[in-house]
Amino acid sequence: MIKVKKEVLFESQRDGYSINRVPGVIHTLSGVAVLHCESRKGSGGDWDPMDIRMRRSCDGCKTWEEPRIVVDHQNFGTTINNFILIPDCNTGRVCALFCVDYARAFRMFSDDDCLTFSEPEDITNVFDGFRGEYDFKVIAIGPGHGIQLKRGRMIAPIWVSPGTSPGGHRPNRCGAIYSDDGGENWIAGELVPDTLPCCNESEAVELSDGQVMMIIRTYDLGDGVSDVDHCYKAKSYSPDGAGGWSEPLLDKELPDPICFSSVCRLDDDTLVFSNCACHEVEITNWARDRKNLTVKVSRDEGNSWTELLVLEPEIAGYSDLCVIDDGHVLCVYEKGMYGENMCKNSSLIVASFRI
Repeated sequence: MIKVKKEVLFESQRDGYSINRVPGVIHTLSGVAVLHCESRKGSGGDWDPMDIRMRRSCDGCKTWEEPRIVVDHQNFGTTINNFILIPDCNTGRVCALFCVDYARAFRMFSDDDCLTFSEPEDITNVFDGFRGEYDFKVIAIGPGHGIQLKRGRMIAPIWVSPGTSPGGHRPNRCGAIYSDDGGENWIAGELVPDTLPCCNESEAVELSDGQVMMIIRTYDLGDGVSDVDHCYKAKSYSPDGAGGWSEPLLDKELPDPICFSSVCRLDDDTLVFSNCACHEVEITNWARDRKNLTVKVSRDEGNSWTELLVLEPEIAGYSDLCVIDDGHVLCVYEKGMYGENMCKNSSLIVASFRI
């Protein structure tokens, strides 16, 4: 029986924000857990005013510092979105990437475990490297977290869209940008082959043979509820995390309701995965239900998965994972993210457990 400790770290209708969404979590080289999210005003939608807020724990997740703003939308534009962190396993420096209004991208650094950050620098032109493959107006990084390979390369999954659909995010394609100098300079890799519709929010993990596996949100809404035959996570592989991505294929062991998921490496033998593993249609009329937040493990580099535990059987949402030490895992996730009362009854939860 796995013991799970849960704690609410961000509540809706607090501190002037309607809702807190799209969480991410990392563990720094010196042992600090860092959790962040999009704190949204207005109705809490993707285009409403939002700031990036953060909480840290310096004592093994026993206590958490009070929330603080690390990126204020008033300094940039309306929407500060898709913030990710990538800790450098050699220097301890943390690289942060984020987008503004789904149109510009920025980079900044922290040398004190995310207590302070350098001034953001615009890196939007990195995305120009994808224009030979795909015409787009919307850009996004992550969400969740980026990774650093054993060889030192940093990888940040991205997605781009021409923004022609209602809401401006579809159709889309995913890929990655990478840095070989600790996040100072970023380069556009290649996009994942366009053989599945709407491949977007992704997270990557390095495999034991040095390949990079990307687990991808994908869907085909058509004229109604997304076909259940398409409601699975897709996987694509790259030899170096930058290009040469394989054709994305659905993993029928990872059912998904069109929602962001997370993956990370626990140890040399084990991968950990979290998502809302659900194919039911009870609470929406346009997608499968975001509930049954489940943690799975793979002992064969993602070829097969075994359910470990259900963290949230009811309405949930986006999640992100990180490993603290010695099998100690953190999963931060959205709870209660649906319906008219979403901005009143939702929260971000951090769950702590050992595998």
